Amino acid sequence: MNSIMSNSALLTQSMTESEIQAFLKQKGSILKNTISIYVKNSDGKVYDTGRDIKPSKVIYNAAKNHGINPKVLLVILQREQGLITSANASEKSRAMYFAMGYGATDNGDKVKYTGFDTQVEGVAALLKKLWIEAPASATLTVNGGINHTRNGETYPGRIVVDTFSAYALYKYCPWVFYTLDTTTISGGQYLFLKIYKGWWSTWS
Repeated sequence: MNSIMSNSALLTQSMTESEIQAFLKQKGSILKNTISIYVKNSDGKVYDTGRDIKPSKVIYNAAKNHGINPKVLLVILQREQGLITSANASEKSRAMYFAMGYGATDNGDKVKYTGFDTQVEGVAALLKKLWIEAPASATLTVNGGINHTRNGETYPGRIVVDTFSAYALYKYCPWVFYTLDTTTISGGQYLFLKIYKGWWSTWS
């Protein structure tokens, strides 16, 4: 959990647009089809922007524009809202307009980041920025800074990360796992790795 992935893995251009499209189709994802972009305004109204996009193209372009591994974006889409394996999410649902969890903070929603394409583009840009800023080693607060015990093992509220990629991922989502569930280990970077390992054997 300290490394998550190598320094270079976050930046690997692992999939073409056609490969992303084939992957979404294989998983039966709602994202295999063209979707309409819905956003939420400051009054809480969710509305159709009139824009239609092809999700595989949005994912590919964001990955290419910011030098981020498209597999990482696919995993985050699954971890946050389950969109890769969901066939039934509504285009105007929260799962779609907060597809990456970007701006959906513990202190409230930042609606300026809503919209599927804004979510994917924003997270790709943020991860690249954090990767560039990352020190060789850093101690980060995770899980709210509280120690949690699961299956007889204690996970501390602070963690030393030793790759640029891990730094970027933890700064974006500072959770090793979802702490409110006391029966299992899931969520956070634990779920990120679990999803990845269930789909691929390499980040390249």
